[in-house]
Amino acid sequence: MMISLIVALALQAAAPVLTVPDLGPPKDWSALAPLSFTKQPDYAAGLTTFVADEVKAGRCVPPKRIDGQKRIDISLAVLVVPGGTVKRIVPQAIDCPTVEQYSAGLVLSMARDNIKGSPATDTWYRTSMSYNWEK
Repeated sequence: MMISLIVALALQAAAPVLTVPDLGPPKDWSALAPLSFTKQPDYAAGLTTFVADEVKAGRCVPPKRIDGQKRIDISLAVLVVPGGTVKRIVPQAIDCPTVEQYSAGLVLSMARDNIKGSPATDTWYRTSMSYNWEK
């Protein structure tokens, strides 16, 4: 009995691991359904402080706006698996990696146990965040 268990474990260890590659979100994010929350997250004003500090420090250069506002908008694609768990978040590239990752982290925390409905299969959704500041 012990020998057959050892042989079985050896065969299992030698077997190739087959994984399905994650192809990422589709190229056209506008076709994705919006990510819906059970309870709408409260966007505290303090969330913008980090972004404003990154811009002030020169680590992030927001695009020039015609209206003169100090604002950064970012879209994110969110992969939700059956059961309503977030598997992956892909932020839009806005040439500001710290804000991209910060936004992904915020969406992950806001979505934890807060996604309305549960897809039958792995499904990509879209969401966005806007950061506005005065100085």
